[in-house]
Amino acid sequence: MRTVLLLLALVLGSAGAPRAQTATAEHTVTVAVAPVRLVMLDPLPPLTAGPGPRHTVTTTYALATNRPAPQSLVVSVDKPAPTGVSVAVSMEPPAGAQASQEVPLQVLRPDGAVTPRTVVTGIGPVSATGLTVSVHTTIEVEAAPGDAPVRLLVTLVD
Repeated sequence: MRTVLLLLALVLGSAGAPRAQTATAEHTVTVAVAPVRLVMLDPLPPLTAGPGPRHTVTTTYALATNRPAPQSLVVSVDKPAPTGVSVAVSMEPPAGAQASQEVPLQVLRPDGAVTPRTVVTGIGPVSATGLTVSVHTTIEVEAAPGDAPVRLLVTLVD
């Protein structure tokens, strides 16, 4: 009888022991990341100058891109461009990028010819603000008195 009780206690003891249960659930989350390409140029202060050597105005710009392929910043002047005014631009590169070796780059000649110029290269994924832009203007005696608006276009390209 003792043997039966001992055997019964062993069977009942193992039947009542808690067992851990494993539960697994899976859920797939799909994230769609939109491409970001943003260049924002703060307004340039007005420049009032007469004929003479270079006059400079400075402002800042912000840049954001999540594209892994290297990109560049190209600056040009929207036509019509005033005669007798030349414009050159230099831009501070964000971390990891490079400024053109020829700084500043002339984008507008006194004869009104416009030449788009690559001012920053090697831009990878970045988010930067407060980067410096300098616009250097030389006014020739041929420039007509009065307002001569020059509209700069800054484009982020592959």
